[in-house]
Amino acid sequence: MPRIRLTAKGIEALTTELPQEDFWDTVTPGLLLRISGATGKKTWMVRYRVGGKQRRQKVGTTERMTLADARDEARDILKRADAGEDPAQKKEELRQGLHTFGALAEEVLEARALKTRDRTQRERARILNRELLPVWDDRPVDSIDRREVVHLVEKIAHRGSPVLANRTLSLIHLILTTDCDGASQRSRPTLPTS
Repeated sequence: MPRIRLTAKGIEALTTELPQEDFWDTVTPGLLLRISGATGKKTWMVRYRVGGKQRRQKVGTTERMTLADARDEARDILKRADAGEDPAQKKEELRQGLHTFGALAEEVLEARALKTRDRTQRERARILNRELLPVWDDRPVDSIDRREVVHLVEKIAHRGSPVLANRTLSLIHLILTTDCDGASQRSRPTLPTS
């Protein structure tokens, strides 16, 4: 596991021939960049200790999160871990408590509001209220399968609104893959399977 000073330009050039390799950031202890040798996918992760146990939390990919953002997120996670909180466990507890799509959407968008422009917030609220909540508001998140997501997005596209369909899909991914503190949970959304 190499330890290097990660830089924005250096990250682009990093590759590995191994199935998976971690590159530890020397600037922010606990932050690492995991690179998949097969796909080239680069995922930010934070490793920390709570109660004597070593824990790990994904925070995003290089496609969606800059080095500066990853360092900020890592510092926040490490600060909470130092205070005795387990950010990964808290995230899971919050997700389990917010079992309906509408409740989860509200919490995620509220958590992301400070990092989002007003125009984007209005657009997300419009899509949520017009396209998603009428269909899934009280539905348990676990009951929404990939087939339903595809059907909903295709229906919007067939109305002659391909841009809206794409934005709706992006919003669904955001809601289903972001924890309630606003941090990206996965690098690529994994929607529920049928």
